[in-house]
Amino acid sequence: SLREVCLDGPLWRLTRTEYAQPALFALAYAQWLEVADLLSGRVGAAAGHSLGEYTALAAAGMIGYEDALAVVAERGAAMAEAADAEPSGMAALIGATPEAAEQITAQRRADGGRLSVANINAPGQVVVAGGDADLQWLDTTARDLGVRRAIRLNVAGAFHSPFMEPATERLTAALSGLDVIDGDFGVWSNVTAAPVAS
Repeated sequence: SLREVCLDGPLWRLTRTEYAQPALFALAYAQWLEVADLLSGRVGAAAGHSLGEYTALAAAGMIGYEDALAVVAERGAAMAEAADAEPSGMAALIGATPEAAEQITAQRRADGGRLSVANINAPGQVVVAGGDADLQWLDTTARDLGVRRAIRLNVAGAFHSPFMEPATERLTAALSGLDVIDGDFGVWSNVTAAPVAS
C-alpha cells in the first residue's frame, strides 16, 4: 500500500527509488489538489524537474493521475533495477560551475572512469553521477580540482546518467501506452525546454 509506505515506512523502504518515486509523485499531486481551486485560471504554465515533470503533466490535465502513477511506478522499478545492477551514486559539487563540472567529469572519463554531469541545481552547485570508484576518486581529488566541496547524496544510484540506460526499455514501453492530451495550461519539458505537445 502506497499510503502505508508513506505514513509508516520503514524509512529504508521509502527511500528505495521504486517506492520513493510513486510516493513523491502522489504527495506532490496531493499538494497540487490542495491549491488547484485557489489557482484556477491563474496558472499560465508548469514545469517539473525529472519526476516532477509527471506531476506537472498530471496537474495540467495532460495525463490522468492513475495513468501517471502507473508510469511513475514502472519508472521507479526500472531505475531501481538499473541501480541495483552496479554500485553507483551521486555527489553535489559545491562551488563548481557547469563548465568546471564538465571538465572534471571529462577528465575522469579520459582516465577510464564513468563520471558524468547529472543535474545543474543552482549557481555554484552541480550534481555528478558515477560508479563507486568515481565517487571515491572525487572525494579525494575535489579540492585539487577547484571544487570547494563534494557532498555524496543519499540516493540509490547514479540517476540522470548512463548508469540508467538499462531502464529505458521498460520506461519506453510504459510511456508508449500513455495518452497525452491538451491540458488546462502548458507544461515545459525539462529535456527540450519546449512545450509538451499532445
